[in-house]
Parts: sequence; C-alpha cells; structure tokens
Amino acid sequence: MVLGIAASPAAAAAVDPFEVQPNAACAGVPGVDFTVELRTDGNAGVDFGNGGHLVNTTTQSTTGPVVQFTLTGPYAARAVIIQGLGEPAPNGNTYLYNGVLGFPRGGVHDTGLHAVVNPQNDLYYIPDTVTYCVIPSSYNGSV
Repeated sequence: MVLGIAASPAAAAAVDPFEVQPNAACAGVPGVDFTVELRTDGNAGVDFGNGGHLVNTTTQSTTGPVVQFTLTGPYAARAVIIQGLGEPAPNGNTYLYNGVLGFPRGGVHDTGLHAVVNPQNDLYYIPDTVTYCVIPSSYNGSV
C-alpha cells in the first residue's frame, strides 16, 4: 500500500501494465459502461451517480509519480490507462482487471500504478491523463 509519504518506494500494482500507443482509449475494452478521464497529476474525486464514487490519488515515490485509486458503489474498473506528460506524447501504461488476471468483476482498489519510464531520467513520466474504463460490478454492491 502506498501511503502519502513524500519519496516513498513505489508499491507494486496488483497487475502488471502493458504499453499502449499514446492517447489510448477504452474503446477496445469489453463491457465498459462509461469512461472517467482525469487530466491531473494530483488528487481527484468524482461522483458518477447511483452511489458510485472514484478517488484518484497521485503521490511521489523514489521512481516517480504513482497513482492509487478506490471505486465505491456498484462499479469497478475493467482497465486503467495512464498517459504520461511529454512532447511528443509517450506510450501509455494500461492496467487490465479481468477474469484471466484474477479480477472477474473488475478492480476496485489498486496502488502503485504509473506511466511509462522516461528514458531521459529513468523515472516514471508525470501522469497527464488517467482514464478509468468503468463497468457495472457486484464487487462493491448490487447491480
């Protein structure tokens, strides 16, 4: 678990990311009900009705900025895409929460998510956009 301590080591995410082309979207992710796109490198909270709430927190680690999220209500994330800030835009990192990886009802909390590594300084890029591919899920409540 990542605590809000400056320059703490990065905790590993529950799933390994895979790289995608810059500015990837949720279009290819099956079962997505809606998308929440946050343009932030800080903290954000989003209410999306029906008791659903998303908290996105970004903290600094020794390897660069890391993201943690928590979803409440009858929703879960099928995927989280983190696009780094850069010109030209670097590839993004996608974290997939599906049955093959042990999350048949999606993910509702994870820590240590990050953008790809910047080859100029060997640190994670600062997140430019964090996209949540949200699905209905009984993980947090009834659907």
